[in-house]
Amino acid sequence: NAEISSRVITSKQDAVDYLTWTFLYRRLPLNPHYYNLASTSHRHISDHLSELVESTLEALSEAKCIQVVDEMYVEPLNLGMISAYYSIHYATIEMMSTSLQASTRLRGILQVISASAEFESLISVRSGEETLLLALHSKCPVKLGAGSLKFHDPHVKVAILLQCHFSRIELPNELQGDLDLILGRIVPLIYALVDVLSSQGWLAPALAAMEFCQ
Repeated sequence: NAEISSRVITSKQDAVDYLTWTFLYRRLPLNPHYYNLASTSHRHISDHLSELVESTLEALSEAKCIQVVDEMYVEPLNLGMISAYYSIHYATIEMMSTSLQASTRLRGILQVISASAEFESLISVRSGEETLLLALHSKCPVKLGAGSLKFHDPHVKVAILLQCHFSRIELPNELQGDLDLILGRIVPLIYALVDVLSSQGWLAPALAAMEFCQ
């Protein structure tokens, strides 16, 4: 997505050529079983790269990050350029685009930001931490849901810790460390969200997002 947005890759062939300069290309013939290659012949490796490019471009196209022209050339779309500029996962920018509405306010922004794909690998819920998160949730000004709320979900944990930060609720050292990780990643996510809202011409939620950022 980033290379398409910067016009380094402008076609499917460019994408395949780009991959031949990566470490992946060196690993394919050395460990073919790991990559489900039937053979290390040039044809099998070429077919594998072509399939990889096709599936990747299809995913980016479905996320409205790029468009494929004449089944060969690729062009960046607005969401893709926002994603590349802020180094946001394409699944996050797609989620923002589909979840945000003209009526979105602070509560919705909190939920959308917390649902970002970036937090899935950054934040985890430790064993036995659900009870503590439940207690913290009871102190939060925004209640995230009824009894169906899943406190083992990293995204729920992110939403709770953000509210603890806003409300200046003191946290144990481990949770404070998690919050520091979240705060270190969240500002580009909010900027990207503001750009998505601005692209739609929605003033009220964009102002709410700026307030959230402050």
